[in-house]
Amino acid sequence: MIGKITSDVASKIKNTDWQKIRHSLNPIATNSHLEGAFSSTGDSLLIRKISKLEQEGNFDKIKSISSKLYERMLKMDEEFKKLPPVLFARKYYRGIMGKNNEGVQILQKANTGDIVTPDSGYAFITKSKDVAEGYARYLDNSAGGENVFMEIKIPRGAKISRNPFHLREAVMPRNAKFEVLDKQEQEGLTKVILKYIPSK
Repeated sequence: MIGKITSDVASKIKNTDWQKIRHSLNPIATNSHLEGAFSSTGDSLLIRKISKLEQEGNFDKIKSISSKLYERMLKMDEEFKKLPPVLFARKYYRGIMGKNNEGVQILQKANTGDIVTPDSGYAFITKSKDVAEGYARYLDNSAGGENVFMEIKIPRGAKISRNPFHLREAVMPRNAKFEVLDKQEQEGLTKVILKYIPSK
């Protein structure tokens, strides 16, 4: 009978390792290293700080902060390289806020045609325009009244970590670079259109 689930099928569904299947579809989205790195806001801030120290070649300072976190970061970087490329161009969104947010400062100073790195960590993006814009407007003036809403164009062949199980989110590689395609002030937001430039 169509639509009827037999006890045998129900048993198979119950005993299926969905976590394993989900991991095989997108290894980084469920990888313990990635989840561990984002266990708190403090870790995210540390990742950005370590990335900047790495760029400066200050590895002694990195060692004094957290060698284990840096090792996780390097492993995540390698896992990004192993991800399958996206088959079609995609559009994502991101909202950031606060006058002390480095990404806000970078994007508000940027001009059309500039190449920018608004986040030295692993930036979360979403396919939900409403979610991103809602976050950009969150706290409004109490965050300093500095809000940026990004439309991000992901080209075919890029490698990002997609997680369709949570707000249609994806994660960008560390230190992701973008070209500024357009920038406007609209309805209290700095709205920026960015094109992701995959690393070679």
